[in-house]
Amino acid sequence: MTQHCDCIGPPWPEMLPLQVGGTSRWFVCPECQIVKEQVFEGAIIVGTMWYADWSDLTELVREQAQAALEARRAPEQLALFEG
Repeated sequence: MTQHCDCIGPPWPEMLPLQVGGTSRWFVCPECQIVKEQVFEGAIIVGTMWYADWSDLTELVREQAQAALEARRAPEQLALFEG
């Protein structure tokens, strides 16, 4: 399921999925770094929350968001050393 952030669109940036588990799905925007939580009951989304302040997140979600952003930037950083 692809999620998009509306921070700079259009075109809207594709959010990176986080591997947190539980009854929620989590995503982070690589552009504005906002975290999105979709709360599920069964297969139905019953709530969506946006977190600009990461201090409101659990440590696991913060770690996953940071890891996803760093993995996304890694190829860009490697290009700086080539040439």
